[in-house]
Amino acid sequence: MATQPKQFISLEEYLALEQIAEERHEYYNGEMFPMAGSSPQHADIAANLVREIGNKLKQGCRVRGSDMGIKTPTGLHTYPDAVISCDPKQYDGDFLMNPLVTFEVLSDSTEARDRGKKFETYRTIPSFCEYFLIAQDRMYVERYLRRSSHEWSMREFKADDVAIETVHLTLPLPLIYANVSLG
Repeated sequence: MATQPKQFISLEEYLALEQIAEERHEYYNGEMFPMAGSSPQHADIAANLVREIGNKLKQGCRVRGSDMGIKTPTGLHTYPDAVISCDPKQYDGDFLMNPLVTFEVLSDSTEARDRGKKFETYRTIPSFCEYFLIAQDRMYVERYLRRSSHEWSMREFKADDVAIETVHLTLPLPLIYANVSLG
């Protein structure tokens, strides 16, 4: 059985469709991909992140939730669960161009992409310095920190405060998981 060729969607078409869409889509190389729905745990963790980071960030930096899109130099348009930026000249339309830190709450349907292609693509952003992957079934956070243009270090947080080095703040792990049913 022959498969249907994928229909190419221009960036302009994507941006126009995204303005009126009820749900968010990623865009890459002429294709649109619907963003996965989130569980209550996923939504609570993301909300906790935005609240706690927002309460601690210094002047000039901002944290935004999953409604803030990111555009990468490779053309990926996506929506991380949370993002920190500090540069006032940072947008191309509605998309952030130079995030410092992004956070992804992992789910079964997104984990492989978040760890693989998405992280690879985020690394093409010159300003991008820190990447957090957050489990939703247990208290566990991985941080990837840029050490040089081609070197990243990884640290796990299982009980310690989570250090966001790029913006010099820490979050107690229990606050990230406040009111979240784990298991």
